[in-house]
Amino acid sequence: LITIYNAISGISIPEIEKKYENCENYGVFKKDLAEIVAKLMAEIQSKYYDSSSAIQVIGCVLSDTSLLDDTGEYVFSEDDFCNDFHKMIFGTIYDLITTGAEKLSIKIIEDYLKDKEKSYALYKKNNGAQWLKEVFSNADILNFKYYYNRLKKMTLLRTYESIGYKVIQTDAKIG
Repeated sequence: LITIYNAISGISIPEIEKKYENCENYGVFKKDLAEIVAKLMAEIQSKYYDSSSAIQVIGCVLSDTSLLDDTGEYVFSEDDFCNDFHKMIFGTIYDLITTGAEKLSIKIIEDYLKDKEKSYALYKKNNGAQWLKEVFSNADILNFKYYYNRLKKMTLLRTYESIGYKVIQTDAKIG
């Protein structure tokens, strides 16, 4: 754990040992390490997250639930959405479709969320009904594939960076 702390924070191992030498247990150290790791992950996630693509994907799936059909053409994971609200909304849509909902509406989404206290609070905090109306009406279904590919690209870049690969983005075109 000290090595991880050192690698993320840049603080030398002797400095880390000295900082925590008078602690009665590892709780303080573990809490500080968790905060450092969380901060790093948040930086990686925000660096490689295209919010507009995520919103378009959600809106398109609301408009055309067949995009979630198990054809293998479009595959989603929880890692595709970094924003907690986006993740919760997409997860709700996915759960509703895979459990038999044939047509999505604000009512069915709210009915589903009402039993999930934290999710429903997040939904209300983000004016979920109004957000869903806007996302649905602004969905660009003709360009879904573009937004889906952007979403997956960002997921891949976050994954690479989280396992230690240095990712360099460039606008240069090859060819």
